[in-house]
Formats: sequence, C-alpha cells, structure tokens
Amino acid sequence: MRGMGRIFRRGPIYWIAYYHRGKEFRESSHSDSEREARQLLKKRIGEAATGRFTGSREDRITFEDLAAGLLSDYQINRRRSLSAARLSISHLRRFFGVDHAVDITTNRVRAYAAMRQGEGAANASINRELAALKRMFSLAVQDGRLSTMPFIPTLEEDNVRQGFVDHAAFEALRRNLPEYWDPVTFLYLSGWRLSEMKALERRDVDLAGKVVHLRPEISKNKDGRLLLSGELLEIMERAHAGRYNIVGESGARDAASPGALSRRTGKQQGDPTSAEAPAQMTALAL
Repeated sequence: MRGMGRIFRRGPIYWIAYYHRGKEFRESSHSDSEREARQLLKKRIGEAATGRFTGSREDRITFEDLAAGLLSDYQINRRRSLSAARLSISHLRRFFGVDHAVDITTNRVRAYAAMRQGEGAANASINRELAALKRMFSLAVQDGRLSTMPFIPTLEEDNVRQGFVDHAAFEALRRNLPEYWDPVTFLYLSGWRLSEMKALERRDVDLAGKVVHLRPEISKNKDGRLLLSGELLEIMERAHAGRYNIVGESGARDAASPGALSRRTGKQQGDPTSAEAPAQMTALAL
C-alpha cells in the first residue's frame, strides 16, 4: 500500500500508520500477525476515503492527558507527595509536552534521562520523574484509555547507599513517620550520614545555585557538593522559608533512632519493614 500507509513493528506487535487530511495517524494492531495489520490498515484507509474515519482512540491520547490522570489520582487519594508529582510533571513536560502517548517509546525515555543527566540532575531525581511517567501509563492502561505501555527503565542511583534501605522500605518508613518526612527523605536521597545532616547550616545551602556545600570538617568520603533537584530541592526550599527547621535539628535524631522506628513501624501488621526497619535505618544514618 505504497503512498497510502505503512506497517511497522514495535517489539512483536505490528503497528500501522496512515494519513488523513494531511495528518499521520499511528495505531497498534494488537497482533503479531502482519496479515491482520494489513487488514486493519486497509479498513482505516477505506474509512478515510468514505468520510467515516474517526481515528484510533488510543492515538489521540496526549502526554497532557496522561499527566492529568496522574494528578487526578493523587488528588482523589489525597497523596502527600502531590507537589512532588507536579514537579516531576514539569520536568517531563519540557521533553514530552507535545507528544502523544504512542510517541513515548523506550528510546525516547532513555533520551529524556540523558537530557536530564546533562542538566546535572541526580539519577535518584530522574528515577522519581520516570516513576511518575510509568504511573501515568499504568493508570491509562487500568482505565482502558491505552492497551499497552512502553518499558520505562530506571537508572542506578549513585547517591543512595546500597544494601541498607531499598526504595520500598524507604517509602514505608516515611509513610509511618510523617512528621519526619523531610529528614528521612533527605537521608535517603542524599546518602549522607546522620552526623553530616545534623551539622548542616544555612550558610552551606546555595538555593540559587541549587547546591549544598559539605564543609571539609564534616565531610568524609564525599566530593563536598550535593546538587539539589526534585524532592531534595523542595526540602531545602521549605527549610529556607522557615516552614520547617532546617534538616539536622534534634527531631531527625529521634526519628532515626531504633526505638522510634520500632515503635512506629514495628506495630504495622504485615509491613515488610517491621522487623528490619530499625537496623536498616540505623545503618543508613550512621
């Protein structure tokens, strides 16, 4: 069907592409059969020729539609991290803002991650953004707007200490310690020791430059800088605004103590971190 449309593959699935009134439409055949894809392409071309064409419903879903679905989910469920979701969306929008959902492929996601790394964003921050993108697609698949979603890879997080608290355990910890949300999040994302966080002073924070300078007298094995983005930047902005004592006050010490964690997380029936959280958090903090 040269000049009228084309067939191509994404993984094992055949897709079709065709034009109507000068605009290209792409649609999944939901099949690994080239014959079925050709039949669908022929049907769409026929619909366009007879004026009965409406286009694929999935093809019309945009990035903005996906983002609106994510924000709606956060608002309905009253998720505390709504502001973090909005921040992730703002970063994603700069790259995917004009895309349709079908255009957001794994290769495009990798290109986005490379762009953010080039901007100096930490892998942990990029992963939070990619997690938001993945959630957008999951919600769209769940409510039937999309039938498939791309594979969305994650990056190795060099700024999170490995072998102590994985991401699921971290989320469980701060969910059960809401009053210590910021210090617990800071420790996890920065990889700093508790003593280093406690020694942090306002003079060490450069909000304009989005960086924290770790003074030599409290630095051990670090390069002396912590780049701020995502939730780390939000924590520092709240501290600077005076809505929260700057990380390093006594509350963080209490939050990270084994006693506090066992009292707060150990009572959660069925919580996978209930027995290990105190030792894990102590290992993270010391």
